Amino acid sequence: MPANNIQQYTFSDQDRLFFDTNVWFFIYGPQSHSDERRQRIYSNAFREIFSRRSRIFIDVLVLAEFVNRMARFYFDFWCEDNKLTPNYKDFRSMDEFKPIASEIEKAAQMILVDSTPIETGFSRMNISALLKAFENSQQDFNDLVIVNICQTNRLTLVTDDSDFRSANIPILTSNNRLLNP
Repeated sequence: MPANNIQQYTFSDQDRLFFDTNVWFFIYGPQSHSDERRQRIYSNAFREIFSRRSRIFIDVLVLAEFVNRMARFYFDFWCEDNKLTPNYKDFRSMDEFKPIASEIEKAAQMILVDSTPIETGFSRMNISALLKAFENSQQDFNDLVIVNICQTNRLTLVTDDSDFRSANIPILTSNNRLLNP
């Protein structure tokens, strides 16, 4: 199934979207000059999605990835800035982490306001088949779960991750490796 360019897509109130972690990171994560173009693209799409009343869904897997990725980002930044290399778990108990944790919590709360939690049906997933697919491919297990969630719930994945090239689901992206496989 070919991916569609998110910049050319016309959103509607019928759209059921599932944002990958990287898209939430572009919208609510720390801003970086290297990602300005993609941040602008996904932020513009995000505004359009809301103006057209499209629905965005989220599950705990993506929210957990977002929270953990944000914490790791700030940990790496803090280590580089302070020229220190503490253990990540030790860093989380330091006073320096408290304002970071607060910022992450606020971003995660905004995601929850902007989206609808979805039950992903872990007990109904064929986890054995997903693990076998993981074993037989070079795909990330979480990505396989996301594809399953999108297939089961008839959701369009919004992502910038080229690892979804072979996914048999509708995809919206600005990643040329997904648009021109």
